[in-house]
Amino acid sequence: VPLLKHVHIATMPGRKAPGVEDWDFTEFFSVLKHGGYKGDISIEGAWGEVSASSAVKAVEILHKTWDNI
Repeated sequence: VPLLKHVHIATMPGRKAPGVEDWDFTEFFSVLKHGGYKGDISIEGAWGEVSASSAVKAVEILHKTWDNI
C-alpha cells in the first residue's frame, strides 16, 4: 500500500503557484511517477491575483511536466 495519498506543490523559495514564479517540477514529479504515485496533487502556493488564465496555465504546466517524464 503506497504511503502517499496526496501531495501539495509550490515553487521554491517563494512558495508560488506554477507559472507565477519560474520553477521546474521535473525532478519532484519524476520521483513521484517512478515510485508509482497515483494520488492527487494540489497547488499549495501563493497566487497573488488569481485569474482563470493563471489557473489554467498552472494546471497545464503540471500536466505537461508529468506527461513528459
